[in-house]
Amino acid sequence: MRKKSEITITADHSEIFFHELNDQLLSNMIVDYLNTQVKRVPLKNEIILKIQVPHGSQEEINRIKDAIYDYYQLQVKQKESYQKFSTMKKIILCILGFFLIFLSTVISDIIPVVLPEILLIAGWVAIWEVVDDLLFTDPTKQLEEKRALQLAKATILFDET
Repeated sequence: MRKKSEITITADHSEIFFHELNDQLLSNMIVDYLNTQVKRVPLKNEIILKIQVPHGSQEEINRIKDAIYDYYQLQVKQKESYQKFSTMKKIILCILGFFLIFLSTVISDIIPVVLPEILLIAGWVAIWEVVDDLLFTDPTKQLEEKRALQLAKATILFDET
């Protein structure tokens, strides 16, 4: 069983949860607060959002839940799309790199020295881009994706005080 971590939000009214220009979107203040608080929670823990709103109707409670889930589920989908694009780019660059190196060795006997050397260098640069991305990329994007997934799967409880 996974450990549970609580994040508490105490609000004077339910409108604080919604963006001032679009009452269907989560407010930037709440997003910043949740993103800051989730950094203190271990990645393996389940998150429980405990929201305290005075006199919240069931409709308001549902709007708040929907806004939170919609925001973080969209974040997860966007990050997954970026990850797929990045993986596809790595595969294409790697194939291109090996193809250019192969091509440079095949034509090195036929064509003068300059073109095979350019193809060889271009092939190694393409392969190095993939290696650089795999080994030396900052893992903060992966952490952000995992934290957004934590919040997208969070249990939201309301305490009407």
